[in-house]
Amino acid sequence: MIATARAETPRRARGAVLALAAAFGMLVSRAWGADEGSGRIERIDLKTGAAATKIIVMLSRPLPFHVRVLDGEEARKSAKRLVLDFEHATLAPEAAAPVKVDDGLVQQIRTGQPEPGKARIVIDLAKDVAHTVEPYETPPHVTVAIGGASAEADDVPPPSSASGGTAASVLLAPREPFRER
Repeated sequence: MIATARAETPRRARGAVLALAAAFGMLVSRAWGADEGSGRIERIDLKTGAAATKIIVMLSRPLPFHVRVLDGEEARKSAKRLVLDFEHATLAPEAAAPVKVDDGLVQQIRTGQPEPGKARIVIDLAKDVAHTVEPYETPPHVTVAIGGASAEADDVPPPSSASGGTAASVLLAPREPFRER
């Protein structure tokens, strides 16, 4: 009987250590916004033309976001800044690098994580121009149309293998497109 009790004690200790490690891992992942409700900005695709620019933000799943228009920054030679803040999101490596555009409408696209669980995209506009921001569920993405562009779902590139190509059935973003004129 004593041999059995000794054999069970290391198993219990191992089980307790594993449970503590799992709990610690959950706390760390939640602190960095990686809980089961989080998503990722997978990549940013760009389509430029003579009178219009389209920015397509590919997502791992539909994500809630907020849009703000701020004054430009002289150092960046921008007239306005279009800011998209995605809640419960992180940036994939493909989406983390700034994109130099300089097409007469958009100067550049910058990304960052201002706080854990929030991903930000800043679009530096070369001039004060009309734009729309529209969310789509399949594949999950947000299209920003600047200038004469319209945000059409047909212009969306196919999902990359990194995004998995699946979408949630409910979009937690604004139903009406945000239009700034």
